[in-house]
Amino acid sequence: MAEYLEGFIREMTIYPNMVTVAALPEMVEEFKKLLLLLPQSHPPQMLYYDTTFNMGDFYIHLRGKRRSGLKGPTEEQLKVVVPAPDSKLGIQNQNILADSSAINGHQPTHPSKDLKNTDEDINDVLADTSASSEQQQDTQEDTETMLNDPETSKKKFQNEAIQLWGGECSNDIVAVMDTQGNMVLRQEEFLTLKPHNWLNGDIIDFYLAMFASGTRVYHLDHFLTWAIMKGKRDIMSRQLLSKVTFEDYDAAVGCFNTGAHWKLVFLHSPSKLLYVLDPAGHNEEKDSREATKLFRQYFVMRWNSTQKGDWDQIVWKPATIHHTVQRDGNSCGVFTMQMGKTLIQSTRTPETISIGDPKELRIEMAGEILQHSAQMPEYCRWCGSSADGNWVLCDCCNSWQHAKCVGMSEEVFQLVKTIPWECDSCESRRLPRKKKRKSQ
Repeated sequence: MAEYLEGFIREMTIYPNMVTVAALPEMVEEFKKLLLLLPQSHPPQMLYYDTTFNMGDFYIHLRGKRRSGLKGPTEEQLKVVVPAPDSKLGIQNQNILADSSAINGHQPTHPSKDLKNTDEDINDVLADTSASSEQQQDTQEDTETMLNDPETSKKKFQNEAIQLWGGECSNDIVAVMDTQGNMVLRQEEFLTLKPHNWLNGDIIDFYLAMFASGTRVYHLDHFLTWAIMKGKRDIMSRQLLSKVTFEDYDAAVGCFNTGAHWKLVFLHSPSKLLYVLDPAGHNEEKDSREATKLFRQYFVMRWNSTQKGDWDQIVWKPATIHHTVQRDGNSCGVFTMQMGKTLIQSTRTPETISIGDPKELRIEMAGEILQHSAQMPEYCRWCGSSADGNWVLCDCCNSWQHAKCVGMSEEVFQLVKTIPWECDSCESRRLPRKKKRKSQ
């Protein structure tokens, strides 16, 4: 009895997100009731196939009913540290599981001793499980202590960023900003931050919006900023930000691209100064002077169409800030992100902005993006939404996704409630890769 019960508990706890330690007593009580109802000739292992005990339903219950239509993992699951199957501890546990006679095919006979001793066996197994849970709790406390150290936490996320850089380009979401509409960053955009790559507008927008969130600086996305700086009135008329009240902000920041080169725009309403910063340091006074007219036109157009009268009466004055000049041909995006971050975090407009080594800044900014991201298990890996619906968990990477987002039918969704399932990304990694042909 105790031998089989111990093997059963190990099976339930060996896989990530399968069961929480708090649910084990409830599981054992239910399991005990089923054993008492079995006839003497019925081996305990037949519980897997017995109609009175549905393993799939049991998994659903122990997973917090998250595979039956509710949203994401429970907070209780996120607090439990369970080893991944491919980790050293996970492999060790699988070896223990393989040695268990209850799992490897040997069917033990029904317990012949008096059933009154069953409670003692169960208590012994729960005592061992409790000791294991205490070890898991100690490991979790050590992890929390490590994350409380800023330098250690910073290094952790930087290492995670380097690992993502080493992966193949995909459409997976790697970071989410918990704002209205949930701003997301996908891996293909995140890879542009690798050394020597040209950055795209999405990762610059995500970085600037990340630091502007919760401040009195409004972030203008790179598309609208480009449309204003190019005088695209047809685009501007569709991007009037009617729900935004600029009087609630002291400044606005945005970036725009001119022929594969990024520049930064910063508007400071109290001083009525407008800055255009070019990482290469070219024609900043001219660009700032031209930008004052273009942004004045935009805010007047906004007033005429939406009756939003904030900032439409400001007569902007051009200004520049002395800053470090870009020396290579691929760091304009890095300089734009750093200059924007400095201006957002400064209580007063700085007279100079110093930019460090672009290679080091790329790693640092990648780590900051991952560190400031919302908890990914709460969001769909494909759409970045936390909306309710049918959720499925990948048993390989432990990521959650909507069944609709992965094109899963209702029949397949009901099936994966009871069997392991891997997402398309994890399955594609297992496929053999074509060998590169050697040059002649």
